[in-house]
Amino acid sequence: MHYYFYHPYGFGGAGMFILWIILAALAVWLIVEAGRRSRGYRDNLSQQQKNTALDLLNQRYAKGEISKEEYQQKKKDILS
Repeated sequence: MHYYFYHPYGFGGAGMFILWIILAALAVWLIVEAGRRSRGYRDNLSQQQKNTALDLLNQRYAKGEISKEEYQQKKKDILS
């Protein structure tokens, strides 16, 4: 008699199959989560860059380096 599905640690063939399914699901979840975090990081970085550009524009306008028309046009460009 051969025990094809015997494993010394108590897992049979079905137990190993379930273990591999769980490991595959974990790998997929980790990849998806990494993508979500990466996308969120890029969105936050983009928002920070817009705020920084707008802050610089506000400073230039406050110092009188640019006219009101130029300020409004550049602000419109930054926010779009």
